[in-house]
Amino acid sequence: MSMQDNEQVLSPPNGTISKFNKKPVTLIIAIVILALVAALVGGYFIWNHLQQLEQARIEQALYEQQLLEQKLEEERVLYEQARNEVLTNEFYEGISIAGVAVGGMTLDDADDKLSKVIADTWSKIEYSVSLVEQTWSYTASDIGISHDLDEVMSKAWKIGRMSGLQDEKSQIFDRQQMIQKLVNEPVDLPV
Repeated sequence: MSMQDNEQVLSPPNGTISKFNKKPVTLIIAIVILALVAALVGGYFIWNHLQQLEQARIEQALYEQQLLEQKLEEERVLYEQARNEVLTNEFYEGISIAGVAVGGMTLDDADDKLSKVIADTWSKIEYSVSLVEQTWSYTASDIGISHDLDEVMSKAWKIGRMSGLQDEKSQIFDRQQMIQKLVNEPVDLPV
């Protein structure tokens, strides 16, 4: 047997080579196309899922930002209300001097009213000393009894106006609490 005979024995008949060779190539191409389609579809679903996750993250961040802005606005409104309540040119409600309520009055108004009340009250005070058959009468001013209305008013004015806290915002809220406490626990300073 010659080499040529071997080739004929080992080689399939003409025309069958191309059939066998074409089927595996077609099959491989089909598998590759299917793999590419599967990769594209899978990639699309993964990309779509990632986009949804990103959209959800953005929506969550926007929601949290809105909540924060709402909370900051509420705090700003509360602070402004407290500030307006605290920073007034009037005595706070719940403060009295010698039994006279001065809450809601300016320093000048309170001074005028208290001066009149004290002058009227003190003018009616009379001390009498009797010895045997003689009586001596004295007014409060005759014997040197006096008052320091300015000092008492200054003390009353400071109630609710001082805070030991550092920052202004904390001081405002601290003072507001002191002022609100005055309504339930009024203060009356003697002259």
